[in-house]
Amino acid sequence: PNEQNSDRIFHMRSFPLPDNCVGAILEDVTEHRCLRENLKSRFERLEKLVQERTMELKQDEKRSRQLNLHAGKLNAAETLDEIYEWTLDAMEKTLGFENAAFMIREKNNLVVKRYRGRTKPSLTCLPIQGTKGITVRATKTGRAILVPDVSKDKNYIAGFPDIKSELVVPVFAEGRNLGVLNVESQKLNAFSQRDTTLLQTLASHTATAISNLSKRSEIEKRTSQMASLMRSSAEMIHTTNLHRRLQTIVEAIE
Repeated sequence: PNEQNSDRIFHMRSFPLPDNCVGAILEDVTEHRCLRENLKSRFERLEKLVQERTMELKQDEKRSRQLNLHAGKLNAAETLDEIYEWTLDAMEKTLGFENAAFMIREKNNLVVKRYRGRTKPSLTCLPIQGTKGITVRATKTGRAILVPDVSKDKNYIAGFPDIKSELVVPVFAEGRNLGVLNVESQKLNAFSQRDTTLLQTLASHTATAISNLSKRSEIEKRTSQMASLMRSSAEMIHTTNLHRRLQTIVEAIE
């Protein structure tokens, strides 16, 4: 049997003695019991952390697979508008970001091309040479910026209402900074390093799609010019007018 006295825990063991007597040993097991309970509690917390981490890894793996599938769709885009729209689809539906925007560099400004959220962002154009805006800072530095609490960042400018945290990732294509992917949340510390990595993956897929679209457009343009030159060559063979020949060449190149 166990007896408890003044918050101490004792364990009593009895054993027979000669002449029908009984002996007993009273052992203080308080520290042993506390150690066992402490180890049990730590093991349960560790087991819970392992389960949570395993679930996070499975979710990240699932989202990564979905992003890779999305990359194929982006590369099939025929216009920049399709790339903008499909990128926002991935930010909202695959990565789960409620307030998101795709901003593109246009001359000296950073312009919102597409956005997702309950309300339209109040700012749709920011000067890149300015000092305000997390998106502007990410554009200038070319680095991802994670802000757990925007109220503590002097460069923050409100785009969506009641925002408390923000994550911005630049979009690079062949060394050129094309713009940024921006996500915001009404919760403090809403984004993690895992979110940053996944958003950077999407930014890479988007940049590749934009670069491939530009290359396809250039190939189509040159193919059209070559076809036009071939037709012009046939016309020049049948004309002796030098001015007409030069005009035909110019029209073919244009």
